[in-house]
Amino acid sequence: MITPKPDKNGNFVFGSSLLKMVPLWTLALFSVLIIVLTIVSLASGKYINLSSSIIRIISCAAIFGVSVFMTVKRPKYVITKEKILLYGKWEIFFSDIEQVLVHDNLLGMIELITKNGTFTVTAFDLSCPLKVFAEILTERISVYEQHSS
Repeated sequence: MITPKPDKNGNFVFGSSLLKMVPLWTLALFSVLIIVLTIVSLASGKYINLSSSIIRIISCAAIFGVSVFMTVKRPKYVITKEKILLYGKWEIFFSDIEQVLVHDNLLGMIELITKNGTFTVTAFDLSCPLKVFAEILTERISVYEQHSS
């Protein structure tokens, strides 16, 4: 996997992993393929039952819509110079973080223990290895602590 680089503002942006995105893209592709083949069979008059073909088209359109929605609304983690955030859900300032625990087991996750509660970052939500994310996060936290003291 590719090590992420900071953007022009110095922020690291992490998208979803391929293990999470490929099944969604596959569902969208097969849904469109089934819709096209069903419409072709309807146009050529080779359908068995019109109502089952219409139900198939509606079902595949719904699956396509849900998979595209999940692809667009995928989680994005951003590490700035003073905080980490899950875009649109939560943000944690480095001054609020008490402990960072890395669980590098089969599923893998990072727990951020703060004054307000515990937040988790799973390996399936990251486009890079969990260790790389943890290294970038700890580096940013240590730089923040050096500048604030």
